[in-house]
Order: sequence, then structure tokens, then C-alpha cells
Amino acid sequence: AQAWHLQLIWPCLNIWEPAAERLRRFRLDPREQMLAQRWGRSRGLQVLGSAHSHPRSAAVPSATDRDLAVAPTLQLILSPLEDWSPACWCTPAGWVPCCWWC
Repeated sequence: AQAWHLQLIWPCLNIWEPAAERLRRFRLDPREQMLAQRWGRSRGLQVLGSAHSHPRSAAVPSATDRDLAVAPTLQLILSPLEDWSPACWCTPAGWVPCCWWC
């Protein structure tokens, strides 16, 4: 089995429309996704997936998350509603990463 190691988080712009909904909805800018993939490949790295938060719900992919995901992808979802916090992640106090395959 191949082990993956997170080496970098590449922040991307939220291009969700309408812009007024961006505090509760997020869509990655596809141009930034391509830039991240090209940058990673040029350094022998691979994009594993995306990370985002669910500030008001559990760290489980929503219907929107599943609809917008391009499989296979790894989604790292953070939520303050979970009570598990692994030491390997730098997260705000009380926030929990949960990984799901889509």
C-alpha cells in the first residue's frame, strides 16, 4: 500500500455565485486547481483532494460536496461539532478533520 504525506496546502479562491452566499457555500476556482496541479507535478507532488469546513454541521460530505466532487478525490472536512482531534493536524481548538472518499 502506498502511504500519502501531506506536504502543502494550496489555498484557492471561492468563486461561488452568487457572491452573497460565499459565507456558506464554496466552489474552487478551476484555474487555481489547474495551477496547483501543474505546480505540484513539476515538483513530483500529487494533488490529493480538497479541504474545507462545515462550521454549522458535521464533518460529513454534504449533497453539494458530493455533487461538486470529481472522483476520485479526498475531502478533508473540518467541523467544530466533532469531539475528535488528531495531533497531526493544526486545527482551531475543537475542530476535527474527517476524511471521506467520494
